[in-house]
Amino acid sequence: MITWIILAASVASAQDCQPVSAERMSSTMQQALIDFATLDEESFDAATRRAHDELPCLDEVLLPPSAAAFHRLMGLQAFSAGQDEVAVISFRASMNIEPDYELSGKIAPEGGKLHRLWLEAKDGPSPQVGLFRTPGGMYAWVDGAEGALQAEDLPSIVQYGVTDDQVAWTRYLPPGELPPTTMPGVGLAITQAPPAPDAVPVSVVAGAPTARPDLVDAQPPQKTKSGGRGGLIAATVVSGVMAGGLFGGASYMRGEYDRYPTRENYLVTNGAFVGAIGMGAATVTFGSLAVITSAGR
Repeated sequence: MITWIILAASVASAQDCQPVSAERMSSTMQQALIDFATLDEESFDAATRRAHDELPCLDEVLLPPSAAAFHRLMGLQAFSAGQDEVAVISFRASMNIEPDYELSGKIAPEGGKLHRLWLEAKDGPSPQVGLFRTPGGMYAWVDGAEGALQAEDLPSIVQYGVTDDQVAWTRYLPPGELPPTTMPGVGLAITQAPPAPDAVPVSVVAGAPTARPDLVDAQPPQKTKSGGRGGLIAATVVSGVMAGGLFGGASYMRGEYDRYPTRENYLVTNGAFVGAIGMGAATVTFGSLAVITSAGR
């Protein structure tokens, strides 16, 4: 289809582009709409191509209204090229974001072909939504909404970021095309949660934080009269360190759950918090016994 091919060529040539703000791109799209409404075909084509080229260069999240405007622009371009099917699909993508939006009568006069295609899009089926896998440690936005939910039968604008406000990658994807699951050279994949100061290191294996008590260099209790108290003190230290490690892992997984609210992350997060609470209780118990033992000497 013509529209998808044009966009693929624009994205492929955007490797070394200068950063573009969302405000600048919105201005470009607005100019394209004015050119379309005034039947200035040459200026419309030029403004539309500028929007194609600017999209991969965005340095910030494209808000949902702007994402919807881009999909409408793609629909108008497809309509101008005689690609009615692509136009309808693009209009459906815009309606998935802004269902109550209506094209101006100056752009789509009632009874005209463009108006009929718009109505056909409104009567289209609900999108088939699926969850895609994102590169480790990166944020994702689809059509301006944070998360990894994508309409599989509609085009979409997918963005990745190394922070929640710093966009590192933006692409317009045709229906059925998934974004990449790895981003070499962009951001850092999180494979291990950093240990808290003076805490037991916490390894993350398959998303589940597991305390590593074997890494604690605990001294064995001395065989003296204070041996019982020394053992309790050592147990207090070990359990306290483990509780800190579990709590650090739980906090990390809570952040993962907020970004990717899957059942697996929910169960892992809850399990880590429960483990941290249990270790905390054990720490208090061992500490109390050590005090009582010391007082009884």
